[in-house]
Formats: sequence, C-alpha cells, structure tokens
Amino acid sequence: MESISADDAVSLERITSLNPDLILTYQEDAYDNLSKIAPTILIPYGKYDYKERLLEIGKLLNQEAEAQQRLKQFQLFSGHHRARASIEHAYGILS
Repeated sequence: MESISADDAVSLERITSLNPDLILTYQEDAYDNLSKIAPTILIPYGKYDYKERLLEIGKLLNQEAEAQQRLKQFQLFSGHHRARASIEHAYGILS
C-alpha cells in the first residue's frame, strides 16, 4: 500500500505507474478518473469517524479481525497517553 497524494492533489500518472489492484479514495471529484485506472472505492469524507472508517476498510479488504486489533492497539496507546498527560497536568497544578 502506498499513499500517493500530497496537498490534496492526486497524481493520476503516479497512480497509473503503480498498477494498483484497488484504489481507496475520499475525493469524490477524483472518483471517475481513478476508476478508469483500477477498481475504486469511494469513502466519502466526513461520513465515518476514524473508528468506523478503519472498520469499514477492514471489512472491504476482508481484514476485519486485523482492523479490530489495530483499533484496540490505538485505543490502548491513546488511553495511556491521555492518562499520562492527565497525571502530568495534575502534578503541574500541585507543584
């Protein structure tokens, strides 16, 4: 998998050179051109939050278990850092 866009600009030449099996995009205006290169799935921006988006992509790629596992890892990671920041903030207030 390779991310190929920069600054919201899609390089059709770059995508074509990669000979993709599947394209996932958030850009509705690019869908028609992308679908000429390879099967393309549009995931409308703003339709899903990050959790739903990850799970939806996992489902599309028949990788639901992997998506669930990655989501759990992220939640553990972010929960740890939120707790740490909260403790650091509390100690900062007490000192």
